[in-house]
Amino acid sequence: MIELSYIIAFIFAFLSCVRLLHLTSIPEWPELFSHGSQLNLGKTCNTKGNDSRANACKDGESHSFVTQILENAPLFTRPYIPPLIWGRSGHLQTILHSTIKRFKTPQEKGDSRHAILLSDGSTVTFDVFLPFCFSQDTTKVLQDVTLVVCPGIGNSSESLGIRTFSQLANSHGYRVAVLNHLGVITDIPLTSPRIFSYGSTEEYGAVVDKVISMYPNTILVAVGFSMGANLICKYLGESRDHMNKITAAVSCCQGYDINRSLGLLQTWKHLRYGYLRAVHVCVKKILHNFQDVVLTEEVLKRYGLKSREEVLEQSSLTTVDSMFLSKLAGYGSVEEYYRCSSSSVYIPEISIPILYINSRDDPLIPVETFDVPMHHTALNSKALFVITKYGGHLGFYESEEGSRLFAHGVYTWLDKAVIQYIGAVLLVTAQASSARVDV
Repeated sequence: MIELSYIIAFIFAFLSCVRLLHLTSIPEWPELFSHGSQLNLGKTCNTKGNDSRANACKDGESHSFVTQILENAPLFTRPYIPPLIWGRSGHLQTILHSTIKRFKTPQEKGDSRHAILLSDGSTVTFDVFLPFCFSQDTTKVLQDVTLVVCPGIGNSSESLGIRTFSQLANSHGYRVAVLNHLGVITDIPLTSPRIFSYGSTEEYGAVVDKVISMYPNTILVAVGFSMGANLICKYLGESRDHMNKITAAVSCCQGYDINRSLGLLQTWKHLRYGYLRAVHVCVKKILHNFQDVVLTEEVLKRYGLKSREEVLEQSSLTTVDSMFLSKLAGYGSVEEYYRCSSSSVYIPEISIPILYINSRDDPLIPVETFDVPMHHTALNSKALFVITKYGGHLGFYESEEGSRLFAHGVYTWLDKAVIQYIGAVLLVTAQASSARVDV
């Protein structure tokens, strides 16, 4: 009887692993949304050769902007194949990204660091990664392109994932400027009593303006990861002047609506509350590191707080936001802070080319918020929304043959997808400009 119970327990554990790791599922093509609906390229595309659906689109939509992008960015029209066994778990992809970051991560750091003094006394910094050489690729030749990158919470130009992405961009001839969020790098002192916030675009805007002054002839592309994607979309939608500075934008794994996202994250469904706690730990660490600047007696008195511990010892991120960070950002309530910091309020105003990427198994980003970019594709004919079945939160490790246990290569599918999209946008816009000149 004991042996039988062991066998039953083993079978149960095995079947649980199969279910949790999605071992019986198969790789699928990314879901593509444009003009307010899903693109069904399988009915209109040439499926010959390895490009499958890539050289599609010979129908009436063949001259649309998004269709031209897809013709020049075949990665979106091929299956995304995660590594065998663990790659189909959004949790494992997310955890690996947040810990190991990348396999065989390059050791390069930014070539130079620059500082900007803001009107409130804050000092924002950014690092510039210079291209190895200008690519001979015809999509980039004679073009000076700078990617202005906004990382996620707790990340900076020194983060392994950002450095790896920057190296790939550099290899394609792109310059990369990466914003360092206030308080994230402990070696960079805070010069005013505040850290980054979910919706403050002042720092990112200052970097954009500085890059333009440093490289007046460069083409700017905005790239954001997680919270950074929220910030770049908010920045673009805030004013037409902001959009006029940027040629195209890429949003990776953002949550769009903070109020809705937090409401869904405060449950243990898909272990979401555990990830929210991890974000809280990150924010609390920053506050602790700079408490002598951010939590001074004057600041505490201004916001009706009795001691630093009242903030630092809270067990809930939303409580910290409510009692302190929302007030520090200048809002009367945490609900107003979340609403005004959410990109969903500003995305409808974006009219430049933009790519949104999310995965369905992202444990931090509820699929219920995907309606925001989906609706935007109906408003902006140059917007493309890509959803993958797997990838987790900023993971997207891949195995090209689909039979490898470990991730293939240094760069992830997400790294390559962003760079491929940018190359396609630059090519299509250059061709359109040339056609107008010829006319």
